[in-house]
Amino acid sequence: MWWLVLLEATLFFSVICWEVAASPAAPVNHPVRFGVTVAGAAGLAMVLFHVLPAWLGQRMERMPWWFAVWLAVGYAERFSGATQAAGLLGLMGRLALLFLGLVALAVWRRELARVAGIVGLGLGLGLLLWAVATTWPGIWARNPHYGSEDVPAQFEESIAWGILRTSAAAFWIGWRVGRSGVGWRGILASGVLGVWVPAVVSVTMAAVAIQAGSTLHWRPTLFRGFTWGFLGREGMSLEWSLGWVCWTVLGTAVVSGLALRDMAPGWTGWRRLAFVPMGVAVLVAGMALHLWRPSEEGMYSLLAPPGLEAWVAGVLALSAVAVSRCARRGSGHTPNKETDSRS
Repeated sequence: MWWLVLLEATLFFSVICWEVAASPAAPVNHPVRFGVTVAGAAGLAMVLFHVLPAWLGQRMERMPWWFAVWLAVGYAERFSGATQAAGLLGLMGRLALLFLGLVALAVWRRELARVAGIVGLGLGLGLLLWAVATTWPGIWARNPHYGSEDVPAQFEESIAWGILRTSAAAFWIGWRVGRSGVGWRGILASGVLGVWVPAVVSVTMAAVAIQAGSTLHWRPTLFRGFTWGFLGREGMSLEWSLGWVCWTVLGTAVVSGLALRDMAPGWTGWRRLAFVPMGVAVLVAGMALHLWRPSEEGMYSLLAPPGLEAWVAGVLALSAVAVSRCARRGSGHTPNKETDSRS
């Protein structure tokens, strides 16, 4: 079970989380509001996307097909988003093939997934330590282009929603933890270590580095974004740092691939031939969801597009339906480790 928690933590030590949850923050200017927002959003994310699916996993013999299909489409979208993000940030050609090959190996062999979790977590944490160390002087500096002491502004709603969007990919891991037969102490401990602590630590470190870096190097007409935290002390290190930052999406891609593999029906014999068209259909649906835009107007993050928001809303709605069904059915089956050895 704990290797899944390790993979869960890599979801937050990635450029996806830094862009959608840390970029809108200004922790130096608004430390109390920032701390309350991050801690509260991380706690809510832990309940919705770790504790709740673990509770459902304890009480349901198997995931309902309609829930599994929606989750599969969403994980296909996350896989598409992770690979696209890696390409946009610099993984092209042979490096892109290497990235996809490593993901395929990690999905095929669970032992390699453990290695991917360790590497992903170490890389993300190491990059954040470097970013904070090199941009630290910006905490006390003042950018002459800022118009007042309240600039840059902080958007608490965007921070909270960014954490929730990042955490949604942890749903399958919470389900697996519940299916493993662990008790409530184990569920809460894994939620704290896999969601709450990584979310708080990663978003805080990234937000500090981003604000400090923007204070050192920001100029008018330039957009906010995670890149300000990885410019280095002299503002010349972005090309080097992006070469490593793009690899932080490896954990998201591996989690998505493992979830897709795990939700495949347990068919045998000739029925397994249906996996090919089913897999193609799910991947196409995931890519379509990733590319979907409600309108041509507005600005959307390529790392967390509107399709991801729709998927998260759908997961929450279907979770409510599943909870109501379990409540009507009453207490039921509680699996043990022997009933689901794959966890």
